[in-house]
Amino acid sequence: MPLSEVDSVAARLRLVLFIAGLLGLALAIGISGIASHLALRPLRSLVRNARLVTSGAESSTKRLPVSSNDELGRLAGSFNELVDELDQTLSSLAGERDRLETILGGMTETLLALGPDDRVTHVNQAARDLLTLGEAPIGQLLVELVRVPALGELIERVHREPSNVAESELALPHGRQVLARAASIKSTGGIILVMLDISEIRRLEKVRRDFVANVSHELRTPVSVIQANAETLLDGALTHPTRGPEFLTAILRNAQRLARLVSDLLDLSRIESGHFSLEMQPTGVASAVQRAVESIRGLAARKRLTVESEISAELRVIADSSALDQVLTNLIVNAVKYTPEDGHVEIRAGRGPSVESGAALIHIDVCDDGAGIEPRHRLRIFERFYRVDPGRSREMGGTGLGLSIVKHLVSAMHGEVGVTDNPTGGSVFRVTLPAAS
Repeated sequence: MPLSEVDSVAARLRLVLFIAGLLGLALAIGISGIASHLALRPLRSLVRNARLVTSGAESSTKRLPVSSNDELGRLAGSFNELVDELDQTLSSLAGERDRLETILGGMTETLLALGPDDRVTHVNQAARDLLTLGEAPIGQLLVELVRVPALGELIERVHREPSNVAESELALPHGRQVLARAASIKSTGGIILVMLDISEIRRLEKVRRDFVANVSHELRTPVSVIQANAETLLDGALTHPTRGPEFLTAILRNAQRLARLVSDLLDLSRIESGHFSLEMQPTGVASAVQRAVESIRGLAARKRLTVESEISAELRVIADSSALDQVLTNLIVNAVKYTPEDGHVEIRAGRGPSVESGAALIHIDVCDDGAGIEPRHRLRIFERFYRVDPGRSREMGGTGLGLSIVKHLVSAMHGEVGVTDNPTGGSVFRVTLPAAS
């Protein structure tokens, strides 16, 4: 065979072998790629779900299918267990967070959480309302939100002594009194600040102190007079023909004053505690005024006062008859006491304008021509023991509780009471009550 033919066959053979090698290599690469894809598919799914878990996506709860019992299958099972435990932990933390938010939101005490740099990290609704913080106080410095030097000193005290709980009573800029308690958060170095609004407590304490002081003063005067007169009588004045009766009269007068004071205190206590039962029913205004006028007729006669009342018999109010009698008697007695001799007291009544609910009103006016009441006293005239002229009031035997009883009784009967100037001089006390249909 010629050598050229041998070379030609050998060249074709080399080409066939080269092409076959390339095809074999390509086939091997394809088969290995498919095999690696199938082998790594669970691993890629595991990586994808792990990224979803770290990103906090909702789809992170999707479980991996466990299709084999090899290492990848066991890894997928472990991952599923990890996802289940993470879901349970997150659910538990979410429940705890919701419960904490509910508790903090329902607290009446003001609560603020501060970071180590004294910036606000949490605040409840009570704190927003009390401190008027607005809607975005998170991240701001507390000293910028609440400019109270004593509060800054309280925070500094906790920073200096983290193991102690610091407490202080503070006065806020808008006039509220708070009891602040601050404690350190050991894990973060921040501070928990709780503030309790004690403005009402302090006001009630002041009212109690004033009440005790006033009652003590009111009781001391008649008791001292009774004691002094009794001692004088025991020392020999009892047999004196003129001085003896004078001392006995003084004892009787102060004993009566003491009895009135105790009676008024008991009435006021029952009314304020809600134990004073009222029977609301249609009551005639004219008859109630007539009964009150008759009860003070002797007092008015001694001062030569004219007491007039011209009230239509058709006017009727929804009220308790006994309470209305007490209200009118107290107001008319006051008018008679503070009207000079030969003066004039007038009781008027009429139908007033309708209120928003549509119910008609009846107003009863007790008018006198006494000295009148200055405007600065009118807002407090119905307080217990408040007197425009203390010396004159005690001289006339008043207890200082009559108008307070009037206000409470009228309020209990769903009415209002006030005082204005009388155009002819003196004062006009007006009681407004719902009209009977």
